[in-house]
Amino acid sequence: MVLALALAAARCGSTGNGPRDAGSDADGGRVPADAGREDGGPVTDGGLGDGGPGDAGTSDAGASPDAGQPPLGGGDWLQYRHDLLGTSENPGRLDATSAANLTPGWTVSDDRLGPRGSFYLFSQPVVTADTVYLTTAVGARVIALDAATGNVRWSRTFDGSVETDCAPLAHLGFWASPALADGVLYVPAVDGRVYALDPATGATLWNTQVADPTAAGRGQFIESSPVVSSRLGKLYVGIASAEACSEIDGRVAAVDLATHSVTFSDLTDPDGHTGAVWTSVSVDEDAASIFVTTGTGHQLPILSPTSLGQAIVRMNSGDLSVLDHWQNPCPLTDCDFGGSPTLFAAGGVRMVAATAKDGFLYVWNRDALSSGPLWKYSLGVLDPAHPTQGNDASAGWGTLVTPTFANGTLFAAGGRTLEGWLGSVVAFEPSTGRVKWRTERPGYVLAPIAAIGQVLIVASNAPDNSKSWLELLSQDDGRMLSRFNGTSATWGAPAIAHGRVIWGEFSGRVTELQLP
Repeated sequence: MVLALALAAARCGSTGNGPRDAGSDADGGRVPADAGREDGGPVTDGGLGDGGPGDAGTSDAGASPDAGQPPLGGGDWLQYRHDLLGTSENPGRLDATSAANLTPGWTVSDDRLGPRGSFYLFSQPVVTADTVYLTTAVGARVIALDAATGNVRWSRTFDGSVETDCAPLAHLGFWASPALADGVLYVPAVDGRVYALDPATGATLWNTQVADPTAAGRGQFIESSPVVSSRLGKLYVGIASAEACSEIDGRVAAVDLATHSVTFSDLTDPDGHTGAVWTSVSVDEDAASIFVTTGTGHQLPILSPTSLGQAIVRMNSGDLSVLDHWQNPCPLTDCDFGGSPTLFAAGGVRMVAATAKDGFLYVWNRDALSSGPLWKYSLGVLDPAHPTQGNDASAGWGTLVTPTFANGTLFAAGGRTLEGWLGSVVAFEPSTGRVKWRTERPGYVLAPIAAIGQVLIVASNAPDNSKSWLELLSQDDGRMLSRFNGTSATWGAPAIAHGRVIWGEFSGRVTELQLP
């Protein structure tokens, strides 16, 4: 039951013993090639610009003693994909030599964290200098661990069930990561409420309803990780379906952090049953805009001016009115955007990137979405057994990987490639789509890649999901610096903060990797 649930998670949109150090084997899969790129229209040429992470909430705890230098090993990692733009970059220092000497620290499992069979990880940890915060699938728990020892500081269990009129009661738990901002820990629970918790104790400070998880609401489910803007005073989440047989009308919710009132924006006509948002929102504070990517329903018409299925959408950050959008003309029957939007700037152009179930990475001018992509690139091939459907990324086809932006380079990843690789990571010049390097990985990539300094942190999975690998790669050329072996799949993204990599496997094992 659990494995089936987990596979459904990867298809519908989420997201043993501790890993062993496998050394720094030579990487023979690096290929500087442009295979797979398709131009979707004119591109803007020019030098690379750096949009910066714009992380208004990052603590300076653990800052480097070197004046003017970013902290060694990074500062806090406070929400899914690190920052409001969704870059997945912690702006700290980590060089290739240090990454090659990373060593395992503590490892904890469900034996210590809770009842066996209730602890599974689909989400990314949130990490401060002294605490790691986790949310768990199935068992619906929020857990705070001591960052130095892995010991449990506190734990809370929530109602983890969603009800529809077409399927048995689903015990889903948390598929979304928590978010920490201004001394408050935010979690969107399966009961449809966003909870504000005391990060020291887990006690509820306040909560507000944003979704209806009952049969009357057709099983609305929040698997979109929250993004919190202190400057705008808002928390944003998307709302999706718990079961494919009970599709909801897609919508986005904004919670006012002062009044706890909720603003909604519907992305389809009433009973349109499309446009669900199971990815996470990205925020452009300077432009008072948010960006969302949407899923696909099976009720026709999927593509229409008033039903924004399989689309990227720009919205006003205040009233959530739609400002611009582009719908993917993909002819597949299941062509959701499975990657969250990543915002960055390059060559003087404000850009946004996302991935879809057709296996493509798309890059747009974020101020002109309706003009179509500037360029796109095929990251993963279609499953030949289902040539008219979208890809099942949990079986290694296509991609759901949210892109990463760091040091003026756009990084993307996915599953099986045309030449038969099980997975790959690709580095792009973002203005033009030119491939800087491309490297084969031992399995398919599903979760976002974390970036820091000169290093990428990549999790990949065996096609049968029996094991996974956590690798540190050089941002310069994709060569492998170190590799650690896992004993189950890794579908939640790793995080790095204060010199610690926190890696959670699907089976519930959490491992700390330490800088020397």
